[in-house]
Amino acid sequence: MLDALPPSLAPVVALLALPSVAVFFLSRGEPFIAVAAVNVLLIAGSLLYVVTREGSGEHGATHA
Repeated sequence: MLDALPPSLAPVVALLALPSVAVFFLSRGEPFIAVAAVNVLLIAGSLLYVVTREGSGEHGATHA
């Protein structure tokens, strides 16, 4: 079932955590909760980077 989903959907799924982080931040008001939002953005950005690099065919390795 999960094999049918495209890998490019992973960053979008990762961003689904942002609303819950925002609600938690608004309910508690603690500034350290912003770190959770930064972590979500870092994870989504990393997934986006991996997915776009996979599609381009560039792997960063040179063959002699």
